[in-house]
Amino acid sequence: MTEHTDDESVLRDWLSVLARQKWIVLLAVTVVPLFAFAASRGQERMYQASSTVLVNEQNPTAQALNLASTAPASPPDRYVATQAKLARVGSVAAMAVKAAHLRDHTAAALLANSTVSADLTSDLLTFSVTDHDPAAAVKLANAYAQQFTLYRRALDGAGLSATIADARRKLGALLAAGNGGSVLSRRLRATVRELEQLQTLQAVGSSAAVVGAAGSTSLVQPRTKRNVILGVIVGLALGIAVAFIREVLDTRVRTADELQARLGMPLLGQVPKPDRRPVQSRQLATLTEPTSASTEAFRITKNRLEFSQLEHGVGSIVITSPRADEDKSTTAANLAVVLAQSGQHVILVDLNLRDPRIGRLFGLPDLGLTDVATSVELADALNVVDIYSDRLDADPGRLEVLTAGEPPPDPGEFLLSSFVAEALAALDKRCDVLLIDTPPVLAVGDAMTIAKHTDAVILVAGVNRVRRETLIETRHQLDGCAAMKLGVIATGGYAAERGSYPQRLRTALTATRSEHARSKRLLATPSARLVREAAKKLVAAISVSAISVRALLSTRTRRNGRGSGVPERARAADRTELQDGPQQVPDV
Repeated sequence: MTEHTDDESVLRDWLSVLARQKWIVLLAVTVVPLFAFAASRGQERMYQASSTVLVNEQNPTAQALNLASTAPASPPDRYVATQAKLARVGSVAAMAVKAAHLRDHTAAALLANSTVSADLTSDLLTFSVTDHDPAAAVKLANAYAQQFTLYRRALDGAGLSATIADARRKLGALLAAGNGGSVLSRRLRATVRELEQLQTLQAVGSSAAVVGAAGSTSLVQPRTKRNVILGVIVGLALGIAVAFIREVLDTRVRTADELQARLGMPLLGQVPKPDRRPVQSRQLATLTEPTSASTEAFRITKNRLEFSQLEHGVGSIVITSPRADEDKSTTAANLAVVLAQSGQHVILVDLNLRDPRIGRLFGLPDLGLTDVATSVELADALNVVDIYSDRLDADPGRLEVLTAGEPPPDPGEFLLSSFVAEALAALDKRCDVLLIDTPPVLAVGDAMTIAKHTDAVILVAGVNRVRRETLIETRHQLDGCAAMKLGVIATGGYAAERGSYPQRLRTALTATRSEHARSKRLLATPSARLVREAAKKLVAAISVSAISVRALLSTRTRRNGRGSGVPERARAADRTELQDGPQQVPDV
């Protein structure tokens, strides 16, 4: 079972690599066959003709005279291979070109455009000639095979012809000396006659004979169909190889699980990447698309975050990322919206003074924290955002946003001032959850400076974007931070962007049940029992007044409208509350 699971895991990893690098594979599968097709179309048309010759190792003269050969027989495959090599001599090619009567061809060209192949399982030689003219290919193939048989016959009879010539020379010498009637002269005449008969017999039974003449040709170039198929195969193999090499050299984190393991932090959730449109007013998915998959992913993340807050007693949270372009600000804004929609009072503060984006995401004015440091009241700088989308039956949650304001000359020195610490403390007392958007942790030290005044840190990192070495540096930075590392939110990735709605719903329900079980175990402790009993009494005491307050807030909201501001009476109450606290703003 374990081996089967491991095999499935390896196959899944391979398929994931091919899915991520699919464009590389598709490019190779497309380009290589196109190149093969173009190369084939540019080739000259060539035709091939073939003829077959039977070779026999035994001397036909010896067979006719029933004479056994005293020389040891060579292996059959060796003999046929030797004959194929013998056919490639220049004299045979010259004889073939001359016999074919083709003036524009040479022996060297014939050897370059022909092959003689031996069939090692039989005594057959195949003479193949390639030419741009089909008729010329047929003539050359037949002439090549025929001239080889004549050449082989000449080699077989070379010794016998020399013997006949020597006997005739001796007989001529005897005749010249007047000894034509001698016994020796008569014997020489008989010997010459016998040798000539043997020569005739040898000519009839040659050791090489044409058994298959060339009658037609076949097109051997270009083979477009074959080349394109080979191009597809080669392109697929090349594309897969390049894909795996690129995957090995690419150090980006590919899954949320790997992100969690390398950071050593809990995974709070995985959310899709936002649209790559320019940052503009109210483009947040949680406000514009409340039933979309992106909003559901943020709600799942919100559920896990709430249980972590309950477990660790966290109120103020720094949201940062390893580097820029990790969708940190958008994630913080969407998370603030879903937290407020669940009935909590949430304040989102933009302390990314070097590249503020929260104000542009919500379409808010530039009045912000740096203006509070000079002349503006903190309550006046807070902007109430409409989070309900005309839902009158929603929980009475509230979202206030404090933008960065005018960038200070030295953001690092500004964040080190006591004003920032006092302002964050006042905002933390005012709300249920305080979310603070900060610069990337590896870009500047602002995030670690702000984290000293908060309870926890949440890291936002992009799957398929952040690299492993970056995570190592980030983990070293977070290890030196005193605030609790609450978890990591993964942006992008396959799991967050795919899957049907029922699958996402089942995932959300499973995560919620798991977190609910953990919270029940937490509440089962003795100290939590006392808190639970006190909470029951408190809920019973204020239940009637809570209903009245909700009705009052709904009536006042409908009358005054929700948006970028709050009623003047509420602002006055906020100013009174902040002025009574310890957060009087010092000059910085």
